[in-house]
Amino acid sequence: MKQTKLLFGFAIFLAAGISACSDDTPAPDTGEIAQKDEMLYMRVAISQPSEASSRVENTSTNFEDGVGNENEVKTLYFKFYDTNGDPVSTKPVTDYTFVTATPDQKYPSVGKVKEAIVSLGLNKGDTYPAYVMCFINPVNFNEVNEESNTKMGDLRDKTRNDYKATDGSFAMNNSVYYGTDVVTGAENVKISGTPIRPNQIYTSEEDAKKSTAAAIDIYVERYAAKVKFTIAQNAIQSYTLDGYTLTFNPEAWTINADAAEMYAVKRFATSAPVDGVTQPIPTYSEVNTMLGGWDKWNDSPLSRSYWSCSPSYYATAFPQVSDNIADKATSGTGAGSTVGDYKLRYYSYNQVLGNNDYNGAGIGETHFIDYTPEGETEATTPHKYTLENTMGKSAFESVNPKAAAPSVLVVGNYTLKNGENAIQAGTKFYIYQDKIYFDASVPENAAAGAQTMLTKFLDANQILAIDEKGTLLSSKNASSVTSYFTVKHPDLAVRGDIAVPHRYVTLQLNATNIPENTPLYYKPTGSDKWIQVTNGVKNQINTLLWQQLSNARAFTQGKAYFSIPIAHIGLTENTTDESPKDENGNIVWSKVRVGDFGLVRNHVYTLTVSQIKGLGTGIENLDYPIVPPMEMDDYYIKYRINILNWRIVPEQKNIIL
Repeated sequence: MKQTKLLFGFAIFLAAGISACSDDTPAPDTGEIAQKDEMLYMRVAISQPSEASSRVENTSTNFEDGVGNENEVKTLYFKFYDTNGDPVSTKPVTDYTFVTATPDQKYPSVGKVKEAIVSLGLNKGDTYPAYVMCFINPVNFNEVNEESNTKMGDLRDKTRNDYKATDGSFAMNNSVYYGTDVVTGAENVKISGTPIRPNQIYTSEEDAKKSTAAAIDIYVERYAAKVKFTIAQNAIQSYTLDGYTLTFNPEAWTINADAAEMYAVKRFATSAPVDGVTQPIPTYSEVNTMLGGWDKWNDSPLSRSYWSCSPSYYATAFPQVSDNIADKATSGTGAGSTVGDYKLRYYSYNQVLGNNDYNGAGIGETHFIDYTPEGETEATTPHKYTLENTMGKSAFESVNPKAAAPSVLVVGNYTLKNGENAIQAGTKFYIYQDKIYFDASVPENAAAGAQTMLTKFLDANQILAIDEKGTLLSSKNASSVTSYFTVKHPDLAVRGDIAVPHRYVTLQLNATNIPENTPLYYKPTGSDKWIQVTNGVKNQINTLLWQQLSNARAFTQGKAYFSIPIAHIGLTENTTDESPKDENGNIVWSKVRVGDFGLVRNHVYTLTVSQIKGLGTGIENLDYPIVPPMEMDDYYIKYRINILNWRIVPEQKNIIL
């Protein structure tokens, strides 16, 4: 059967332009029925940013150009929908030829760089398309094909687990915002698919090729968010404790509490998807309510928005400490994996450094930090990409909202000096009651009177005795039983459901078997008699020791970290609601608002540490996931964030750690 050729013209803008149809009047319904088999052709104009774009107020500092493969368009895939959002047809576009196009002078921040003619076939009885979605450089063609029968509105429930195609090009699709739907005439509605007008449909290929042909302008944005991190010149200051000078040496950084998946199309909804259920799309007013006083989240003149709900947005459970993850893990420590009901991934020191074949556990290339006090630090790769990851209200109401916020995790090591005498690098040390103690032996150049942690704990013991008379066990009389003890993190049987940070260690009985007649005694609860310790009461003894001695903080090989939550635009743009910052600029997590923290696709976030003067958080086990602790707030950070021609999020700068 001979097909009539109908043609469309498309202009595809890469997250940097002003909407080409914001002033147009609503078009008639384009959902009529094809009366015969027809072939629709599309004139495709691929547009990319040519310079820093701007918001309505025309400030060029809000956007940043894409570079290199961030802008490459290698594969296009279009999906068409009728006025009800039902699929009309899908076709992988493989028969197009790109030609150089003339930049659009109307929008100097968007340059049309390629054009092509693309065809779409309709059978008699099919509905003419009213909307089009464009998928560029799909991560997985199978996923796109499987979604061929998915309603346009339900694409927001489909997920992706990567931001790059196998050839290294960046996946992109339609930007999503609230504005005027020129097909229906409705105002302030969610725009996902680009509306198609009757005058953008052609009946001949020649007409579609004319320079005067009307194009359908499609604005697209990358799946990825981009994070830059820098430590400024002379930022690292020494820390003094117990007569020792501690100097932090940064080694590498990554994005911690990152997402394992994101939605294929930007999602706005008050609740998580439910299989088989099409949930209502929230109104513009409802999204405004979600975001409180941040009224700049939507930018319909530029055909984009600056927020979205990721799968983790709906999460209610977040770990308080590393044990919450490790205790649930089916194997290993759970580092770098989503475990149980936790939606985010938390990485270990060894994963950040790429040690022990850990590279590739979701973390990608190791970003080493070559810090020199005389100049700015630069990681070997100056930025990292990651999936969209935003936080909902339930995250800030959780027991550890810091663990809900994606963060820059900086790991490194401390070197110690006693006056001018350096202690060997890599020495394990502990901090207990504001004093420094060492591991198996006191190292060379330690201060006079320095002790091991085991010695200190034994001398502070009030739980164990060496005889029935109650002669307390100490380092001076423990030679025959010293091998039964260790300094370690309390086991699950000891700590129970108490959240204990993994850097916390204490004195514990560690012997697998305690022989009969071992000179160790304790007083059972409620008894005045000293009873000999047996294997059956080890957990009870360890609980008593932990309760009496409390915790020391361990720095295995001197390792430590700083965690910097990544702020989003709402933190600076929401000037209506009460600020979550106190008078010193510190974040009060109980006051954090939706939109203050998180990572949104096609935004670039820049964090600059201007000063490290506080003490980092110690790492006891280099294979355990690092969970940002709520109780440590002794550092500050300078932030900056960017969006959509990568949209720039205001820089987080003057960060003081």
